[in-house]
Amino acid sequence: MRVIEQTVPRESVLYTGLNKAEFSDAYAVPFEKDGQTIHEIYLAIFSHAPSWVKILMAIRSLVVVPFGLKGTTQQQFTAEKLQKSYKVGDTICSWEIFSQSEHELITGINDKHLDFRVSLLRMSKRNQQQLVLSTVVTLNNVFGWLYLRAIIPFHRRIVRALIENAVKNKRI
Repeated sequence: MRVIEQTVPRESVLYTGLNKAEFSDAYAVPFEKDGQTIHEIYLAIFSHAPSWVKILMAIRSLVVVPFGLKGTTQQQFTAEKLQKSYKVGDTICSWEIFSQSEHELITGINDKHLDFRVSLLRMSKRNQQQLVLSTVVTLNNVFGWLYLRAIIPFHRRIVRALIENAVKNKRI
């Protein structure tokens, strides 16, 4: 299955805030596995990162923490057990849950330099189920802008790799 880059879908909760965002992207993949909750799908993607992604995230943390950004923990990209239930304000893969429904989970972090949201949306398009993973970033200062410019190429490769890894290993 091929991961397709697209725009943030209108069906996403994040769509209404795009006019304030400095950056957004979205990646879609066909979805044929029935019976998974949105939280199970999220964990299937984010808690099984390839080794090279974990290494890059560790390096990122070493570089950005001295500048006041929140670092990424190993826990964030290590297999996490599904909880019985989640509510807004809980964390999943070390990211806060901002919104959730049967078909969409919004997570992210508010940081002093930038705020980001990740949407995992399960939707139908042309009679086919698909998953769309979107990221939306709003900036809080110049350092956030500098950081965003440096990280975008890595972000795109990592997001694709996370989705492809989940598909390849039949977790989604």
